[in-house]
Amino acid sequence: MSKTINISRRPRTVSIIFLGILFSLLLGNTIFAKNYEFVEKKVFAVEPEIELEINYFGGNLEIVSHDVDRVVIRIVKRIDAVSMDEARYLAENIVLKASQTRTSLVINTNFLKKIKTSSSLWGKLVGSASSDPYGSVDFFVLVPRRCNLKITNNTGNVSVRDLLGSVLVYSSAAEIELNSIEGDITISNAGGTTKGELLFGDVIVNQPMGSLDLRYIEGDIKIRSNSATINIAQEKGSLDLTTITGDVSIQSNVYTGRDCFVTTESGNINLKLPSSLSGTLQISSELGNIKTEMPIIIESISRDKLVGQLGVGGVKIELKSTTGDVTVAEF
Repeated sequence: MSKTINISRRPRTVSIIFLGILFSLLLGNTIFAKNYEFVEKKVFAVEPEIELEINYFGGNLEIVSHDVDRVVIRIVKRIDAVSMDEARYLAENIVLKASQTRTSLVINTNFLKKIKTSSSLWGKLVGSASSDPYGSVDFFVLVPRRCNLKITNNTGNVSVRDLLGSVLVYSSAAEIELNSIEGDITISNAGGTTKGELLFGDVIVNQPMGSLDLRYIEGDIKIRSNSATINIAQEKGSLDLTTITGDVSIQSNVYTGRDCFVTTESGNINLKLPSSLSGTLQISSELGNIKTEMPIIIESISRDKLVGQLGVGGVKIELKSTTGDVTVAEF
């Protein structure tokens, strides 16, 4: 005797409905979350020349000089929360601590432990909410013109302008913009962008990825990168640049006594020099093309290397690429 077996679809339907309800409950807090802002202002009396250090996790930082011996900080705490009460509670758990001496000021942003907050959907599903900060802090800072800066963050925009002093920036992925600075600059930025204009001092940049754009630089430049796109306009100073796959575009006056070294593996190198420059030019590319668009006295040439002279004596210019093209032209 044969038997007929009926398979019920009802349990699957119930499961789908249950998952839908659970998903809605989890998503609820995320959908109805709002952004709240809390503004604070802090003023510190300082000496005419100071050392300022700012450490924070994420957010935007803008620093501008003024003619007063005070550091004025406008702080904006940006909080995502489902209610004003929760936002206020979270804002109170973002604490700025200041440590001051006669000639230095250190600002630290501390994110205290969360105790009662609405978890996000992804935090509940994959357990990541507890590892992320629950807000960001934006700074607008006025400083005396003579100020040495040290900035450390994880992400966010960093803008500094009109300063007489050194600048150090350490970040994981920042959008950095520097303008009108008289002093040495050191940047360590794992990714993002670095822009600089009217910089009078030595510039050191360690940035594996992203893009670098430096304009009107009077000082020695040293760059280490992996795949960043690099554009440089240098008025005077030496150049020491090493990258792997990023393209490099340079316009430089390369004054006497300040040599130029550029090395890349698979990126292209484009170098523009003044027509009046004197120096020794050495170009090599194992698999790429070598091209010169300015008068040069060739001393030796082979399939992958060219050595020549621009004018009489002068600087040493060495350009190396493994598979990329190398072009030298005048401006």
